[in-house]
Amino acid sequence: MNNFKCSSIKHRRDRQFIFFSLIAVFILTNIVITEASSEDEDIQEKIQEIEQERQSLESEMDELEENIEHLQQQEREVVQRIQEIDYRLSQQEQELIELDNEIGETEDQIEKTTEELEQAEEELEEKEEFLGTRMRATYKQGNVSYLEVLFEAQDFIDFLSRLTYVQSIVDKDLELIAEVEEERDRIQAKKEELEEQKEDLQTLYAEAEEKKQEIEQNRQEQQRLHAELEEQREQEQELLRQKENEADQLLEAIRDLQSQSGEMVTPIEWPVPDFGRNYITSPFGNRTHPITGRESFHSGLDIGIAHHRWPGSNQYQGNPVNAVSADSGVVIYAGIMGSLNSGYGRIVIVDHGGGYSTWYAHLNSILVSEGEEVSRGQPVGLIGSTGSSTGPHLHFEVRKNDNPQNPLEYLN
Repeated sequence: MNNFKCSSIKHRRDRQFIFFSLIAVFILTNIVITEASSEDEDIQEKIQEIEQERQSLESEMDELEENIEHLQQQEREVVQRIQEIDYRLSQQEQELIELDNEIGETEDQIEKTTEELEQAEEELEEKEEFLGTRMRATYKQGNVSYLEVLFEAQDFIDFLSRLTYVQSIVDKDLELIAEVEEERDRIQAKKEELEEQKEDLQTLYAEAEEKKQEIEQNRQEQQRLHAELEEQREQEQELLRQKENEADQLLEAIRDLQSQSGEMVTPIEWPVPDFGRNYITSPFGNRTHPITGRESFHSGLDIGIAHHRWPGSNQYQGNPVNAVSADSGVVIYAGIMGSLNSGYGRIVIVDHGGGYSTWYAHLNSILVSEGEEVSRGQPVGLIGSTGSSTGPHLHFEVRKNDNPQNPLEYLN
Protein backbone atom coordinates (compact mmCIF):
# COMPACT_ATOMS: atom_id res chain seq x y z
CA MET A 1 0.00 0.00 0.00
CA ASN A 2 2.74 2.36 0.89
CA ASN A 3 4.57 1.37 -2.25
CA PHE A 4 1.44 2.10 -4.31
CA LYS A 5 1.13 5.51 -2.62
CA CYS A 6 4.71 6.34 -3.31
CA SER A 7 4.35 5.22 -6.87
CA SER A 8 1.17 7.25 -7.32
CA ILE A 9 2.74 10.35 -5.81
CA LYS A 10 5.83 9.95 -7.99
CA HIS A 11 3.69 9.49 -11.09
CA ARG A 12 1.68 12.59 -10.25
CA ARG A 13 4.87 14.57 -9.72
CA ASP A 14 6.22 13.41 -13.07
CA ARG A 15 3.05 14.52 -14.80
CA GLN A 16 3.25 17.88 -13.02
CA PHE A 17 6.88 18.28 -14.07
CA ILE A 18 6.01 17.53 -17.72
CA PHE A 19 3.05 19.90 -17.56
CA PHE A 20 5.07 22.76 -16.11
CA SER A 21 7.92 21.99 -18.49
CA LEU A 22 5.53 22.30 -21.42
CA ILE A 23 4.23 25.56 -20.03
CA ALA A 24 7.79 26.82 -19.61
CA VAL A 25 8.67 25.80 -23.17
CA PHE A 26 5.49 27.49 -24.45
CA ILE A 27 6.25 30.68 -22.52
CA LEU A 28 9.90 30.75 -23.67
CA THR A 29 8.85 30.08 -27.25
CA ASN A 30 6.34 32.91 -27.10
CA ILE A 31 9.00 35.21 -25.62
CA VAL A 32 11.44 34.36 -28.45
CA ILE A 33 8.74 34.78 -31.10
CA THR A 34 7.62 38.04 -29.53
CA GLU A 35 11.19 39.30 -29.34
CA ALA A 36 11.84 38.30 -32.97
CA SER A 37 8.60 39.92 -34.05
CA SER A 38 9.47 43.06 -32.08
CA GLU A 39 12.96 43.09 -33.61
CA ASP A 40 11.45 42.81 -37.10
CA GLU A 41 9.14 45.70 -36.36
CA ASP A 42 12.07 47.77 -35.12
CA ILE A 43 13.98 46.97 -38.30
CA GLN A 44 10.99 47.94 -40.43
CA GLU A 45 10.62 51.18 -38.53
CA LYS A 46 14.32 51.90 -39.02
CA ILE A 47 14.02 51.10 -42.72
CA GLN A 48 11.04 53.46 -42.99
CA GLU A 49 12.95 56.19 -41.15
CA ILE A 50 15.96 55.71 -43.43
CA GLU A 51 13.68 55.74 -46.47
CA GLN A 52 12.08 58.99 -45.32
CA GLU A 53 15.52 60.43 -44.72
CA ARG A 54 16.56 59.24 -48.17
CA GLN A 55 13.57 60.95 -49.77
CA SER A 56 14.39 64.13 -47.89
CA LEU A 57 18.01 63.90 -49.05
CA GLU A 58 16.79 63.31 -52.59
CA SER A 59 14.69 66.49 -52.47
CA GLU A 60 17.61 68.48 -51.14
CA MET A 61 19.92 67.07 -53.81
CA ASP A 62 17.36 67.91 -56.51
CA GLU A 63 17.23 71.46 -55.18
CA LEU A 64 21.02 71.65 -55.13
CA GLU A 65 21.11 70.38 -58.71
CA GLU A 66 18.66 73.09 -59.76
CA ASN A 67 20.78 75.72 -57.97
CA ILE A 68 23.90 74.49 -59.74
CA GLU A 69 22.14 74.56 -63.10
CA HIS A 70 20.95 78.09 -62.35
CA LEU A 71 24.48 79.17 -61.40
CA GLN A 72 25.88 77.56 -64.53
CA GLN A 73 23.35 79.49 -66.62
CA GLN A 74 24.33 82.71 -64.83
CA GLU A 75 27.98 81.86 -65.41
CA ARG A 76 27.34 81.43 -69.13
CA GLU A 77 25.56 84.80 -69.21
CA VAL A 78 28.41 86.50 -67.33
CA VAL A 79 31.00 84.95 -69.65
CA GLN A 80 29.00 86.21 -72.64
CA ARG A 81 28.81 89.72 -71.17
CA ILE A 82 32.57 89.69 -70.48
CA GLN A 83 33.19 88.64 -74.09
CA GLU A 84 30.99 91.50 -75.31
CA ILE A 85 32.87 93.96 -73.08
CA ASP A 86 36.20 92.58 -74.33
CA TYR A 87 35.03 93.18 -77.89
CA ARG A 88 33.89 96.74 -77.07
CA LEU A 89 37.17 97.41 -75.27
CA SER A 90 39.10 96.22 -78.29
CA GLN A 91 37.07 98.51 -80.56
CA GLN A 92 37.37 101.49 -78.22
CA GLU A 93 41.10 101.04 -77.81
CA GLN A 94 41.47 100.92 -81.60
CA GLU A 95 39.35 104.08 -81.90
CA LEU A 96 41.52 105.74 -79.24
CA ILE A 97 44.66 104.83 -81.21
CA GLU A 98 43.10 106.38 -84.33
CA LEU A 99 42.17 109.49 -82.31
CA ASP A 100 45.72 109.75 -80.96
CA ASN A 101 47.04 109.50 -84.54
CA GLU A 102 44.57 112.18 -85.67
CA ILE A 103 45.59 114.39 -82.75
CA GLY A 104 49.23 113.94 -83.71
CA GLU A 105 48.49 114.88 -87.32
CA THR A 106 46.44 117.91 -86.22
CA GLU A 107 49.25 119.05 -83.90
CA ASP A 108 51.69 118.71 -86.81
CA GLN A 109 49.35 120.77 -89.01
CA ILE A 110 49.06 123.44 -86.30
CA GLU A 111 52.83 123.58 -86.01
CA LYS A 112 53.20 123.87 -89.79
CA THR A 113 50.45 126.49 -90.02
CA THR A 114 52.07 128.46 -87.18
CA GLU A 115 55.43 128.43 -89.02
CA GLU A 116 53.75 129.53 -92.26
CA LEU A 117 51.92 132.30 -90.40
CA GLU A 118 55.12 133.54 -88.82
CA GLN A 119 56.85 133.53 -92.22
CA ALA A 120 53.90 135.33 -93.86
CA GLU A 121 53.93 137.96 -91.13
CA GLU A 122 57.65 138.48 -91.66
CA GLU A 123 57.14 138.90 -95.41
CA LEU A 124 54.21 141.25 -94.82
CA GLU A 125 56.34 143.30 -92.46
CA GLU A 126 59.08 143.58 -95.10
CA LYS A 127 56.63 144.59 -97.83
CA GLU A 128 54.83 147.07 -95.58
CA GLU A 129 58.19 148.56 -94.64
CA PHE A 130 59.18 148.85 -98.33
CA LEU A 131 55.76 150.34 -99.20
CA GLY A 132 56.17 152.82 -96.38
CA THR A 133 59.57 153.83 -97.69
CA ARG A 134 58.08 154.41 -101.15
CA MET A 135 55.25 156.49 -99.75
CA ARG A 136 57.64 158.59 -97.65
CA ALA A 137 59.84 159.15 -100.67
CA THR A 138 56.87 160.28 -102.73
CA TYR A 139 55.79 162.58 -99.95
CA LYS A 140 59.25 164.17 -99.73
CA GLN A 141 59.17 165.03 -103.43
CA GLY A 142 56.56 167.60 -102.55
CA ASN A 143 54.35 168.91 -105.32
CA VAL A 144 56.21 167.23 -108.12
CA SER A 145 53.63 165.12 -109.87
CA TYR A 146 53.78 162.53 -112.60
CA LEU A 147 52.16 165.09 -114.96
CA GLU A 148 54.99 167.58 -114.38
CA VAL A 149 57.47 164.87 -115.19
CA LEU A 150 55.66 164.18 -118.44
CA PHE A 151 55.26 167.86 -119.41
CA GLU A 152 58.98 168.44 -118.99
CA ALA A 153 59.67 166.12 -121.91
CA GLN A 154 61.81 167.68 -124.68
CA ASP A 155 60.19 165.83 -127.51
CA PHE A 156 57.74 163.07 -128.22
CA ILE A 157 60.27 160.29 -127.79
CA ASP A 158 61.32 161.75 -124.47
CA PHE A 159 57.61 161.96 -123.56
CA LEU A 160 57.10 158.27 -124.35
CA SER A 161 60.19 157.37 -122.39
CA ARG A 162 59.00 159.42 -119.43
CA LEU A 163 55.51 157.90 -119.75
CA THR A 164 56.96 154.40 -119.69
CA TYR A 165 59.00 155.27 -116.63
CA VAL A 166 56.03 156.78 -114.80
CA GLN A 167 53.83 153.83 -115.77
CA SER A 168 56.47 151.43 -114.43
CA ILE A 169 56.63 153.27 -111.12
CA VAL A 170 52.87 153.31 -110.82
CA ASP A 171 52.64 149.62 -111.70
CA LYS A 172 55.30 148.76 -109.16
CA ASP A 173 53.51 150.74 -106.47
CA LEU A 174 50.17 149.12 -107.34
CA GLU A 175 51.77 145.70 -107.43
CA LEU A 176 53.37 146.30 -104.04
CA ILE A 177 50.06 147.48 -102.61
CA ALA A 178 48.31 144.41 -104.07
CA GLU A 179 50.98 142.12 -102.62
CA VAL A 180 50.59 143.72 -99.23
CA GLU A 181 46.80 143.30 -99.37
CA GLU A 182 47.17 139.73 -100.59
CA GLU A 183 49.65 138.97 -97.83
CA ARG A 184 47.28 140.43 -95.29
CA ASP A 185 44.45 138.26 -96.63
CA ARG A 186 46.69 135.18 -96.59
CA ILE A 187 47.72 135.88 -93.01
CA GLN A 188 44.08 136.31 -92.01
CA ALA A 189 43.21 132.99 -93.71
CA LYS A 190 46.12 131.29 -91.93
CA LYS A 191 44.92 132.68 -88.61
CA GLU A 192 41.41 131.38 -89.26
CA GLU A 193 42.82 128.02 -90.38
CA LEU A 194 44.96 127.86 -87.27
CA GLU A 195 41.95 128.69 -85.10
CA GLU A 196 39.90 125.93 -86.76
CA GLN A 197 42.73 123.44 -86.28
CA LYS A 198 42.96 124.37 -82.62
CA GLU A 199 39.21 123.92 -82.23
CA ASP A 200 39.44 120.54 -84.00
CA LEU A 201 42.27 119.61 -81.67
CA GLN A 202 40.19 120.52 -78.61
CA THR A 203 37.34 118.40 -80.01
CA LEU A 204 39.72 115.48 -80.52
CA TYR A 205 41.08 115.91 -77.00
CA ALA A 206 37.51 115.83 -75.66
CA GLU A 207 36.65 112.75 -77.74
CA ALA A 208 39.82 111.02 -76.57
CA GLU A 209 39.04 111.83 -72.94
CA GLU A 210 35.49 110.56 -73.35
CA LYS A 211 36.80 107.39 -74.99
CA LYS A 212 39.25 106.87 -72.13
CA GLN A 213 36.41 107.23 -69.61
CA GLU A 214 34.32 104.71 -71.57
CA ILE A 215 37.26 102.30 -71.60
CA GLU A 216 37.79 102.78 -67.87
CA GLN A 217 34.09 102.19 -67.17
CA ASN A 218 34.11 99.06 -69.31
CA ARG A 219 37.26 97.82 -67.57
CA GLN A 220 35.62 98.37 -64.19
CA GLU A 221 32.52 96.54 -65.43
CA GLN A 222 34.73 93.75 -66.70
CA GLN A 223 36.50 93.47 -63.33
CA ARG A 224 33.14 93.50 -61.53
CA LEU A 225 31.82 90.72 -63.75
CA HIS A 226 35.02 88.70 -63.25
CA ALA A 227 34.61 89.06 -59.48
CA GLU A 228 30.94 88.15 -59.75
CA LEU A 229 31.82 85.11 -61.86
CA GLU A 230 34.47 84.03 -59.36
CA GLU A 231 31.98 84.40 -56.52
CA GLN A 232 29.42 82.35 -58.44
CA ARG A 233 32.02 79.65 -59.06
CA GLU A 234 32.82 79.55 -55.35
CA GLN A 235 29.12 79.25 -54.59
CA GLU A 236 28.87 76.45 -57.13
CA GLN A 237 31.80 74.64 -55.54
CA GLU A 238 30.21 75.05 -52.12
CA LEU A 239 26.96 73.62 -53.44
CA LEU A 240 28.88 70.71 -54.95
CA ARG A 241 30.58 70.08 -51.60
CA GLN A 242 27.18 70.11 -49.91
CA LYS A 243 25.95 67.67 -52.52
CA GLU A 244 28.90 65.38 -51.89
CA ASN A 245 28.08 65.44 -48.19
CA GLU A 246 24.49 64.54 -49.04
CA ALA A 247 25.79 61.69 -51.22
CA ASP A 248 27.91 60.45 -48.29
CA GLN A 249 24.81 60.41 -46.13
CA LEU A 250 23.03 58.52 -48.90
CA LEU A 251 25.75 55.86 -48.95
CA GLU A 252 25.55 55.59 -45.18
CA ALA A 253 21.80 55.05 -45.45
CA ILE A 254 22.41 52.42 -48.11
CA ARG A 255 24.85 50.62 -45.81
CA ASP A 256 22.30 50.69 -43.02
CA LEU A 257 19.65 49.18 -45.30
CA GLN A 258 22.02 46.54 -46.65
CA SER A 259 22.99 45.44 -43.17
CA GLN A 260 19.32 44.60 -42.44
CA SER A 261 18.81 42.29 -45.46
CA GLY A 262 19.11 38.62 -46.48
CA GLU A 263 21.21 36.99 -49.25
CA MET A 264 21.28 37.65 -53.00
CA VAL A 265 20.46 34.72 -55.32
CA THR A 266 23.29 33.85 -57.72
CA PRO A 267 24.00 33.56 -60.58
CA ILE A 268 22.36 36.94 -61.33
CA GLU A 269 20.83 38.08 -64.62
CA TRP A 270 22.93 39.81 -67.31
CA PRO A 271 21.78 43.49 -67.01
CA VAL A 272 21.74 44.33 -70.76
CA PRO A 273 19.85 41.51 -72.55
CA ASP A 274 20.31 43.09 -76.01
CA PHE A 275 24.10 43.37 -75.72
CA GLY A 276 26.18 40.47 -74.37
CA ARG A 277 29.65 40.06 -72.91
CA ASN A 278 31.38 40.94 -76.17
CA TYR A 279 30.07 44.52 -75.63
CA ILE A 280 32.07 45.01 -72.41
CA THR A 281 34.04 48.22 -73.08
CA SER A 282 35.79 48.45 -69.71
CA PRO A 283 36.15 45.56 -67.20
CA PHE A 284 36.31 45.59 -63.42
CA GLY A 285 39.64 46.60 -61.84
CA ASN A 286 42.48 49.04 -62.46
CA ARG A 287 42.46 50.91 -65.77
CA THR A 288 43.45 54.18 -67.45
CA HIS A 289 40.51 56.52 -66.95
CA PRO A 290 39.06 57.52 -70.36
CA ILE A 291 38.45 61.13 -69.25
CA THR A 292 41.31 61.98 -66.85
CA GLY A 293 43.87 59.71 -68.52
CA ARG A 294 45.09 58.60 -65.07
CA GLU A 295 45.43 55.12 -63.61
CA SER A 296 42.39 54.46 -61.41
CA PHE A 297 40.21 51.68 -60.03
CA HIS A 298 37.08 50.84 -62.03
CA SER A 299 34.41 49.60 -59.62
CA GLY A 300 32.19 47.85 -62.17
CA LEU A 301 31.61 46.74 -65.76
CA ASP A 302 30.95 49.11 -68.66
CA ILE A 303 28.63 47.55 -71.25
CA GLY A 304 28.35 49.59 -74.46
CA ILE A 305 25.37 49.87 -76.79
CA ALA A 306 24.89 50.94 -80.42
CA HIS A 307 24.58 54.71 -81.03
CA HIS A 308 21.50 54.31 -83.21
CA ARG A 309 19.63 52.97 -80.15
CA TRP A 310 20.71 55.78 -77.80
CA PRO A 311 18.11 58.61 -77.53
CA GLY A 312 20.88 61.19 -77.05
CA SER A 313 22.53 60.44 -80.42
CA ASN A 314 21.84 62.22 -83.71
CA GLN A 315 21.88 58.72 -85.21
CA TYR A 316 19.00 57.57 -82.98
CA GLN A 317 16.50 55.36 -84.81
CA GLY A 318 14.25 54.38 -81.89
CA ASN A 319 14.08 51.18 -79.84
CA PRO A 320 16.08 52.32 -76.76
CA VAL A 321 17.96 49.73 -74.68
CA ASN A 322 16.72 48.63 -71.26
CA ALA A 323 18.90 47.98 -68.24
CA VAL A 324 17.23 45.17 -66.26
CA SER A 325 17.48 44.26 -62.60
CA ALA A 326 19.97 41.44 -62.09
CA ASP A 327 17.85 39.93 -59.31
CA SER A 328 14.74 40.67 -57.31
CA GLY A 329 15.03 43.30 -54.64
CA VAL A 330 13.98 46.77 -53.49
CA VAL A 331 14.97 50.02 -55.17
CA ILE A 332 16.75 52.06 -52.51
CA TYR A 333 17.90 54.90 -54.77
CA ALA A 334 16.60 56.24 -58.08
CA GLY A 335 17.89 59.65 -59.12
CA ILE A 336 20.99 61.68 -59.96
CA MET A 337 24.22 60.96 -58.10
CA GLY A 338 26.79 63.66 -58.81
CA SER A 339 25.21 65.57 -61.68
CA LEU A 340 24.08 65.04 -65.26
CA ASN A 341 27.64 65.89 -66.32
CA SER A 342 29.69 64.28 -63.56
CA GLY A 343 29.75 61.24 -61.32
CA TYR A 344 27.23 58.42 -61.87
CA GLY A 345 24.62 60.68 -63.50
CA ARG A 346 21.18 59.06 -63.42
CA ILE A 347 21.43 55.86 -61.38
CA VAL A 348 19.27 53.11 -59.88
CA ILE A 349 20.46 51.08 -56.86
CA VAL A 350 18.66 47.83 -55.99
CA ASP A 351 19.10 46.15 -52.59
CA HIS A 352 19.03 42.33 -52.81
CA GLY A 353 19.60 41.49 -49.13
CA GLY A 354 22.59 40.10 -47.28
CA GLY A 355 24.49 43.36 -47.82
CA TYR A 356 24.30 42.89 -51.61
CA SER A 357 23.25 45.63 -54.01
CA THR A 358 23.52 46.27 -57.76
CA TRP A 359 24.12 49.69 -59.31
CA TYR A 360 22.92 50.80 -62.77
CA ALA A 361 24.57 54.11 -63.74
CA HIS A 362 24.72 56.68 -66.61
CA LEU A 363 21.05 56.01 -67.44
CA ASN A 364 19.23 58.13 -69.99
CA SER A 365 16.02 57.83 -67.97
CA ILE A 366 14.76 55.96 -64.89
CA LEU A 367 11.79 53.55 -65.03
CA VAL A 368 11.40 52.72 -61.30
CA SER A 369 11.04 54.65 -58.06
CA GLU A 370 12.54 54.36 -54.59
CA GLY A 371 10.87 51.79 -52.34
CA GLU A 372 9.56 49.85 -55.35
CA GLU A 373 10.01 46.08 -55.35
CA VAL A 374 11.52 44.84 -58.62
CA SER A 375 11.72 41.33 -59.98
CA ARG A 376 14.59 39.58 -61.71
CA GLY A 377 14.90 40.85 -65.32
CA GLN A 378 12.56 43.83 -64.81
CA PRO A 379 13.64 47.01 -66.69
CA VAL A 380 14.88 49.72 -64.30
CA GLY A 381 16.02 52.36 -66.82
CA LEU A 382 17.03 53.24 -70.38
CA ILE A 383 20.75 53.17 -71.07
CA GLY A 384 22.34 56.54 -71.84
CA SER A 385 25.44 58.65 -71.20
CA THR A 386 24.74 60.92 -68.20
CA GLY A 387 27.39 61.76 -65.59
CA SER A 388 31.09 61.18 -66.30
CA SER A 389 30.65 59.30 -69.54
CA THR A 390 32.24 59.32 -72.99
CA GLY A 391 29.41 57.52 -74.77
CA PRO A 392 26.26 55.43 -74.32
CA HIS A 393 26.83 52.49 -71.98
CA LEU A 394 25.67 50.93 -68.72
CA HIS A 395 28.03 51.11 -65.76
CA PHE A 396 27.04 48.03 -63.71
CA GLU A 397 28.27 47.32 -60.19
CA VAL A 398 27.79 44.53 -57.67
CA ARG A 399 28.51 45.56 -54.07
CA LYS A 400 28.64 43.62 -50.83
CA ASN A 401 28.44 45.77 -47.71
CA ASP A 402 29.18 48.69 -50.06
CA ASN A 403 32.44 47.12 -51.26
CA PRO A 404 32.61 46.74 -55.07
CA GLN A 405 32.84 43.13 -56.27
CA ASN A 406 33.79 41.75 -59.69
CA PRO A 407 30.37 41.41 -61.39
CA LEU A 408 31.61 38.60 -63.64
CA GLU A 409 31.88 36.36 -60.55
CA TYR A 410 28.12 36.76 -59.96
CA LEU A 411 26.65 37.08 -63.46
CA ASN A 412 24.87 34.26 -65.25
